[in-house]
Amino acid sequence: MRIALRPAAVALLVLPQAVAAHPHVFVETAMEVLIENDAVTAIRLTWTYDAFFSLLLTEDLGLDPDGDAILTPDETARLAASVMDWPPDYQGDLVVTQGGQAQPLGERREHHVAFEDGRVVETHLRPLLRPVPADLPVMVENYDPYYYTAYTVQPGIRISGGPACTASLIPADPVAAQAEVDRICRGSTLPGPDRRCNCRRWDTPLRIGWTSCAAADPLPGPGGAGRADLAVGLRRGRADRAMGCLWPA
Repeated sequence: MRIALRPAAVALLVLPQAVAAHPHVFVETAMEVLIENDAVTAIRLTWTYDAFFSLLLTEDLGLDPDGDAILTPDETARLAASVMDWPPDYQGDLVVTQGGQAQPLGERREHHVAFEDGRVVETHLRPLLRPVPADLPVMVENYDPYYYTAYTVQPGIRISGGPACTASLIPADPVAAQAEVDRICRGSTLPGPDRRCNCRRWDTPLRIGWTSCAAADPLPGPGGAGRADLAVGLRRGRADRAMGCLWPA
């Protein structure tokens, strides 16, 4: 998520940069996949920002002057206005693909911001402009291609409208990811697009895939009829990507 801070606050985030790509904002992602009429229709994301960034944001806005981690209704409204003010070029760090094709997403809906236990919590829903059938593999990715923000998808992904489905999450391998970044960056000081590419290779746990919820053949998991779907996802992914597969219960 891109949130504008005053220069002094930004300096606190960027001055200690190391050579290797690394994030400055850490976000825990709770995900809900909405299925209706055997089609994936929307993704609901709940982002819980790390305590340090939440402190910077509230300080920047002049909120919670007494430091009790409780905002007044007026302060909450000011916080929400800041967090919900997405830049025009910001795509929401969410990508949904099926068959290797990115699916267009609609404008966010049901946007809500709260301040809980000293952390900013942002929830919103992104509808698919064209719902995709749930009987084909779908990949959902929540990542910042510039790796300024590190998203970590939390276990317990909710599936609404697909009672026969369960989700599992396989974490990324950060050691392999850093090794790849080091290899790419070795001897290179090029800015711009190259940096974007390098940082994208350092994605955090983010990818979830699922097989058909209504497949004709049972998909019991590893070794089952749906294993090819998972294999395809793994071949298309990288060591630094988190992978998961949703199998019918």
